[in-house]
Amino acid sequence: MKISAFIFLFFLSGISVLFAQEETVNNENFPSTPQMLLGCVSRDDFLQSPFVEWYQPGYDSYIVDTNELAKIFPDSLSGISVTVVFGSWCPDSRAEVPGFFKVCDFLKINPKNIKIIGVDKSKDVQADCAEDESVEYVPTYFFYYNGKLLKKIVDHSDTIFEQLFSSLY
Repeated sequence: MKISAFIFLFFLSGISVLFAQEETVNNENFPSTPQMLLGCVSRDDFLQSPFVEWYQPGYDSYIVDTNELAKIFPDSLSGISVTVVFGSWCPDSRAEVPGFFKVCDFLKINPKNIKIIGVDKSKDVQADCAEDESVEYVPTYFFYYNGKLLKKIVDHSDTIFEQLFSSLY
């Protein structure tokens, strides 16, 4: 009986550890927040608490590869527009999106040509924000030239933004 009770308690504690780990998936560098940026958002929204706590350090610490971007002719960006679909709850979005915007700022991409869409964990894009942007993973970047989709980058962790922009030309 004692052995059965011991095995049962051991099994139960193992299950509770599994569930506890599931709850603590967030990286400690990106503390979770109950607030989310949802729907069509602006860059100014990233500068509000609590989002500024991860956005600003990510933006400030991103080092733009100016040598790679020197290959791009400024006039070639005039027809480019980008839609960024991200999750403010997502560690990858929190890590990547600030650097993306720093590259956009360096290239002087017109802010009117950048659409920003925040999604919840179901990743459903609100109908009033987009027509064709469906996503499975965040962040996802849609690059358009004169309204035609050029490239879709999903969770770009293996792509460098500067190389991405220079590869569009």
